[in-house]
Amino acid sequence: MTLAIDDGELGCSRPCALPAPVADTWALLAADNEGKALASDVHSLLKGHAIWVWEKGAIEHVTGTAGKGEDAIIAQEETLRAKSSADVATDFPAVVDCFKWIKSFDKAVEGKKA
Repeated sequence: MTLAIDDGELGCSRPCALPAPVADTWALLAADNEGKALASDVHSLLKGHAIWVWEKGAIEHVTGTAGKGEDAIIAQEETLRAKSSADVATDFPAVVDCFKWIKSFDKAVEGKKA
């Protein structure tokens, strides 16, 4: 994952590469009682820069999928496809929030066209 923050608000005025172990560290922070508030604040701050960061770590922590790579991606897709939309909303509310956030960009673009 690469972040590009132009205003230096996060102390990163050039693209910053985050290696995979950072996601695991982020998940540990997000699971900590005190770390949850920080994870939530960072999530909200980055959304304002059009960057989605999972509050629980990586998407694997949200969906409960073990591992990374192609097999993990396929397993996540199959899990989501096998559920009804109501079950996805109940079991994975963060995924629904992410999709709503993505759709908000469409509305913003449509509003600019009017």
